[in-house]
Amino acid sequence: MATISINKMALILVVLLFQCKKPGADVAHKLIKIDSIPVLENHVTSDTIMTTAKLDEFKNDVINKGDNYSFSMLSIELHAQNKFDELLKYSLIMGNQFKKGDGFNEAFLCMVALHNNNVYEDISDFEKIPEDAKETALNYLEKGVALGDINSASMLQEIYRKGIGVKVNVKKADELKKLIEKQ
Repeated sequence: MATISINKMALILVVLLFQCKKPGADVAHKLIKIDSIPVLENHVTSDTIMTTAKLDEFKNDVINKGDNYSFSMLSIELHAQNKFDELLKYSLIMGNQFKKGDGFNEAFLCMVALHNNNVYEDISDFEKIPEDAKETALNYLEKGVALGDINSASMLQEIYRKGIGVKVNVKKADELKKLIEKQ
C-alpha cells in the first residue's frame, strides 16, 4: 500500500474544503486525480453538498415509490439549481402517479418560475405569466386541493382573495378558507 505524504493529504483536504465553501457553485460529480490519487468530486450547491449518486437515488425513489422525503430533497436541490423544468416532471409524477397534493403545489411553483425567467419569489409572480400558463398553473393548484394539500388551498385562496392574476373571487376564497380551517 502506498503511503501518502502529509503534503498530499493537506492538498486533498484543501481542495475538498475549498469545493465545500463555494456557495452556489455547480460542480459535476466525477472522479478526478490529484497526484495520482483518485478523489471523488462532489456536486456543490449553496451550502449543501449532494453527490450525483444521492441525487439519482432521490429521483429513483420519487419515480418508483413516490417517497415524500426524496421529493423534498430533490425539490430543494433542483430549486437551488433553478432546474424548474426538471422539477416539474418529478412534481407531476408525485401528483399524478402517487396522488400527492404537494406534487401539484410544486408543479404550480415550477410553472410560474418557468414563465418568469426561472424565478419564483412569491405568489405575486403568478400575475406576470402568460394566460395559458396561468390556466395550467391554476389547474395544478386545483388538483392539489382535490388531494387535500393545504398549501395548494392556501395559495389558491390568496390568489382569489387578492385577485392575483385573476379576477377577485371572494366566494371561492371563502370556500377555500373553510376547507383550510377544517384540516
